[in-house]
Amino acid sequence: MFKATRRFASKLLTNTSGNATMMVAIGIPALIGASGLAVDFSQWYMWKRELQYAVDQAAVAGAFARSGTDTQNIYSARALQEYNANLSVIDSIASTPTITLSDYDGGTDNLVTVVAEATDRLPFSSFLTGRSTTVKTSAKATFVSEGTWTSCLIALDASASKAVWFNGGPDVNAGCGVAAISNASNAVEVSGGSGSLSLGWVIAAGGVDNYFDNISGTIVVENATNLYDPFAGLTPPTNSTPRTVDCSSSPSSYTTVSNVTVTITEYYYEGPKKNNMSLVGSSQISSNTTSQTGSGNSSTQVGDTTTTTSTNEGRASKSGGTWYRTDTVTETTETVTAVSQSGGGSAQLQPGTYSDFDVSGLTCDMAPGIYVIDGGTLNTQGGSLTGNGVMFVLKNGAGIKINGGGNINISAMSMNELISEGISSANAEKLEGMLIFEDPNSSGNSKNKINGNASTFLNGTIYLPNSPIVVLGTAGVTSRCLMIAANTIKIGGTADLSTFCPPGLTHETEVATGSDSVRLVA
Repeated sequence: MFKATRRFASKLLTNTSGNATMMVAIGIPALIGASGLAVDFSQWYMWKRELQYAVDQAAVAGAFARSGTDTQNIYSARALQEYNANLSVIDSIASTPTITLSDYDGGTDNLVTVVAEATDRLPFSSFLTGRSTTVKTSAKATFVSEGTWTSCLIALDASASKAVWFNGGPDVNAGCGVAAISNASNAVEVSGGSGSLSLGWVIAAGGVDNYFDNISGTIVVENATNLYDPFAGLTPPTNSTPRTVDCSSSPSSYTTVSNVTVTITEYYYEGPKKNNMSLVGSSQISSNTTSQTGSGNSSTQVGDTTTTTSTNEGRASKSGGTWYRTDTVTETTETVTAVSQSGGGSAQLQPGTYSDFDVSGLTCDMAPGIYVIDGGTLNTQGGSLTGNGVMFVLKNGAGIKINGGGNINISAMSMNELISEGISSANAEKLEGMLIFEDPNSSGNSKNKINGNASTFLNGTIYLPNSPIVVLGTAGVTSRCLMIAANTIKIGGTADLSTFCPPGLTHETEVATGSDSVRLVA
């Protein structure tokens, strides 16, 4: 029996008939399984692709909403709206997304994260596993606001090298910003000298001198794409009445009535050491208001206030282990309550059109209004020129030479003063504060210069779209912010500019409007 079984087994091992059938039988389950998995994998991939696109769009929509003040609180609704709009095939199996906020790259609540999943039973995989299949995905989007920029020095030429040029070490410490529309690689340049430049920020369509990289607190923006001339498209007003400069009589005099309040306050200090005491309290000793009469000028206005303080530091004394000191601070506040004008008469300069405006060596007072200079020059060499509520309009190549040596105090027109000249309220709002306005149709003037001294006050905007300007001296302000917007601006080594706005005012004219950019980060 055993021998017979061995012979049968030997024959069976050497028999090759029916092998193909066996291999097919063995391979059919694998073939069917692979086909089933391929079909299921294609379904999973389609789910993943559609779901990923939906959460990507939802995150971007949410980030855009967060970037706007009007929509930042409804970011989740915007994200959900976009998510639902991009579901099609898997609409019935996709979950409601989870939408959250978090901080990103130093920002606060500037990252929108959207997480979602799709779940369903597929024929083959559910047969093997006995459960549904879930595909999960997420997206993250953030927004960056480029902000807006203002400036007190603006170069308007679109391609000039050294559009803003600090040459020879001038001192400019204003912190109100410099802008150059030029796309040249050296749009803002610094050459030589050892002056002090503290400008707050420097922004240009082209390049900015590396000098500013070493100044702490100075923001540098190069290759900006959103710079513009804030006064482009404005048309200057006019006054065609013929005039000539005549300052033969004495100028107007101004008398002010002011309330003067003197307040005395004691401040109390104590500490463990004589030179290490801290403020622990204060009390007002007295406050007295009186009226006084004084002199003013054409720019003095009711409500003008000046405040001075003086401190009398007391002697330190020790009691036990504690040092004590009492300081007395006297604060004097003078507020103008009334202004009266006298004199001037017919010799006061009147608005109109002047072929030239040379007040060199003269003492001149200006009545409020529009002063057109047609082809001549506003020249103040050694003269005195005062005027409140005035605007100079430069036509046909007219220019300016504002030099020190006398008293220069001119202030731009208010919106109401412009409206009283027949200018519409919409245009008056845009022209308010314009002190010197070069007509855009003028041929320009290459010799514009400001070389003022401590008695030079220019209250308003100097706008020279076709002409360069050189600043060599100083110019202060008393009632309005000073802005210089010219074709190119050169500030020389003798310039000393430290006050572009009076206390309480700031520059509000924008030279670059930022936009919010949104991007996926995961």
